[in-house]
Amino acid sequence: MERLLLPYDGSPTAAAIVPRIRGWLGKCHLEVVVLRVVDLQSAGAAAYPIEGVAAAGILAELEKEAQRSADGLVADLRAAGLTARAEVAVGRPVSEILDAAERLEPAFIALSTHGRTGLARWAFGSVTEKVLRKSRHPLLVLPSFARHGGERVPQTAELAPRHILVPIDGSELARDVAPHATAFAKLFGADVTVIHVVPPGLGDMPRPLASLYVETARDEYRGVDVWADTLLRDGDAASEIVDAAVQKDVGLIVMSTHGRTGWERWTIGSVTERVLRTAPCPMLLVRGVHGDDLR
Repeated sequence: MERLLLPYDGSPTAAAIVPRIRGWLGKCHLEVVVLRVVDLQSAGAAAYPIEGVAAAGILAELEKEAQRSADGLVADLRAAGLTARAEVAVGRPVSEILDAAERLEPAFIALSTHGRTGLARWAFGSVTEKVLRKSRHPLLVLPSFARHGGERVPQTAELAPRHILVPIDGSELARDVAPHATAFAKLFGADVTVIHVVPPGLGDMPRPLASLYVETARDEYRGVDVWADTLLRDGDAASEIVDAAVQKDVGLIVMSTHGRTGWERWTIGSVTERVLRTAPCPMLLVRGVHGDDLR
């Protein structure tokens, strides 16, 4: 059985990801490994070093609390008919998540964009971005909040996309996401929009080539029985991608974490991170396998 690695900081905000992905997990038949990391720095151990027996006792209590919270999340998953187990680690969240991924070889790592800092907890936003930069496993990132009328409210929508947006930048790295986008589209009966944004200041010449590029990508999706269309825009890549996601009521953005700069291309790594910070919907982030790592 393939696995989903679910890092968890013990906060209600982070736990809220579970009801949002239960349906998807049931369709995929993935085993969920809940990874609860005890971050001693967040727990205050760095600021207030304690030695000897006292330190060992505090650490033992933190590990017990971590195990209880992880077991509680596992119980919720099992109650929904899913296969799940818990692991507890002590250390820096990013390092422990990456180490667990190398050991478990998950099909996906699922993260929310926010958690809650405090005793043995960590700031999810920065952790998610750092894992994004280094992970070779696909990341499924769900925004914890949405903005309505200028206020931030918790996101509760279940992952069940009807429309999928696939940004591409003119590189083979960006098109490596196609198998993942295809799998999600078929799983949910969703359509795909392939979007390319032409940066300003390039003149008229790149646009015909960009049109050909997105049309070729569209035809590849149609060739595997996924309905796809194209969207070609001019301007700032991250802003245009987020704007398109809102306008088209996109339920999932599938995007590469790496790309290549060039005359009709953008630096896809930095664009991905900017989209991640403001995306109105979940994102599936996939590391490209073509060419060199240029991040």
